[in-house]
Amino acid sequence: MSVFWSNYRGADPIHDTIVAGEAIEAQAAAREANDRARDANERLDQLLLVCAAMWELIRERTNLTDDDLTNRVAEMDARDGTADGKITFTPKKCPGCQRTLLGKHRRCLYCGAPVPVDLFAGI
Repeated sequence: MSVFWSNYRGADPIHDTIVAGEAIEAQAAAREANDRARDANERLDQLLLVCAAMWELIRERTNLTDDDLTNRVAEMDARDGTADGKITFTPKKCPGCQRTLLGKHRRCLYCGAPVPVDLFAGI
């Protein structure tokens, strides 16, 4: 098989050029995906730090405990009917055209009407 492959490979320079181009594109896409993943991890680390600092301040200045926080997280997680560790945006109706939208949109995708945004809708 290797003899066939080596003979075939040299027989079609256009094919080899196309394959080489696709390999370069694949490498570039992989680098871009790695960069995006690294950026997302950095943002996540920053958010974790901010959340930890906020919770420490709240705990120091109130009589709330770690158990209170844990219980509230579990309660909020289950509000959408599924305890899956995620916030789920619930659909809502556009005040203009009454079409269904996700809770995170600020304007209706269909008619452009402003839609009040509740950051904690469905939570």
